[in-house]
Amino acid sequence: MIYQKQFIISKTKILIDENWNFISINESWYLNYCKKLLIRKAKTIDGKMAILIGFATQIKDSLVEPFDEIINNNSKDIGQLTRYWGGRWILIMDNQVIADCASLKALFYNRTENMIASSPELATGHKEATIKDPLSHKYYYNWFLTPGTRFENVLKALPGEYVVLENSTIHINYISPYIEDFRSLQYDEIYSRLARAFENEVKYISKFYRINVALSSGYDSRLIFAICKKVLSGGIETYTHNFPSIKTSDREIPSKINPSNKLINRKKLNKSLLRNYEKQNGGHVLDADSDFYARGQWDGFSKDDVCLRGGMLELAGLSPAHLGDRIKPFIQEEIDYKTALYSLNDFRKFQLNSLKKYFQLYYEHKNDVNYLKQFYLDQRISGWLSYIELGLDLNDSTSIHVGNSIQVINLMISIPKTMMEIKGFHLDYIFKNSYELLNIPFNKNGFKEKLKFYKRIAIDKVFH
Repeated sequence: MIYQKQFIISKTKILIDENWNFISINESWYLNYCKKLLIRKAKTIDGKMAILIGFATQIKDSLVEPFDEIINNNSKDIGQLTRYWGGRWILIMDNQVIADCASLKALFYNRTENMIASSPELATGHKEATIKDPLSHKYYYNWFLTPGTRFENVLKALPGEYVVLENSTIHINYISPYIEDFRSLQYDEIYSRLARAFENEVKYISKFYRINVALSSGYDSRLIFAICKKVLSGGIETYTHNFPSIKTSDREIPSKINPSNKLINRKKLNKSLLRNYEKQNGGHVLDADSDFYARGQWDGFSKDDVCLRGGMLELAGLSPAHLGDRIKPFIQEEIDYKTALYSLNDFRKFQLNSLKKYFQLYYEHKNDVNYLKQFYLDQRISGWLSYIELGLDLNDSTSIHVGNSIQVINLMISIPKTMMEIKGFHLDYIFKNSYELLNIPFNKNGFKEKLKFYKRIAIDKVFH
């Protein structure tokens, strides 16, 4: 079933198929939704109607449900409470449509058609994509840069952008989700707050789902495993998707971390499933997860399972994905020049157009967050990762990237650079809570990886 766990906000009732339903938001607008999407409707203490879409997690010690916080507070206080919500969710309240802080539960808006949706094609009324260019695995080609999309007049809301529903139209407002500056805190205090928040979030999730941890040989998945070991009783289910180009370390080391780790092998490619995945996210990303889905590697998970993943945790460190050698701050008047410079000849026209629009919005939304972290959040997380999660909504199971809350993101980007460079938070947490995991190497390359590395050096010497 395509468009599983998706929704459309429109001025008319739209039922995609028999698996869809609708409710009224107000006298002018309807929420049309797949019945498999979690929808909860209530009123705040001061009588404002609120609809919570998707699964929101909690990082506060109380572990109170975000939905209960809506019921037990005045509408003016809800915004402050959402700082502690993680997961992937949309909140509709007081004629505003607000997404989780990294826009992992995507909002696509079309001001021409007055439509909002969680999938890009759904924001068009099923019109054909106007940009047909295929994505490529060349550098930075493997996802559609935000806020542009393949569809005419459809933009993806950036983190902090929210939709206001008026009687006859929509407009876009913005409030920065990254406004808490913890850089004045000592590292030990940042560490303590982060550790508590991660532990609370895992505890909260475990109240509703059976926990599964995606294991590799890297730092992020091992950190999540260490958190689960500390706060959960009993064994921890872990898994690794096998595929032909998997690193030797990613295939072998997870079983050293957890001897019962499941290596999930591929089945024959189902082209129909692959088309469904690409249609659901509009073909806006190339990624291994589409292949895992089309080859049945998610079949062993049910609606009771949650798969914990570490896509947000790169914010607690530094990596080439932050593009420090490529993305530099600049003044607003340099947008055209910098857009061309940043492309470095490996962006195509449709990506450059989207990048220029992004830089224009960046200056409209400007705040004091570290420039590289802001770009990473807006493009890699709200772009690449969000499109992957949109495709994975086709699964009955739930996928959650721990740490997608305003409080946690602001703590992670406030870690001192010297600690980020060595993955200090990851190592400190594992050392204090699961010391034995440090005896297992991280990202150790085998013969195949070393051979690829030396081949790349040889090629670079020939062509450069």
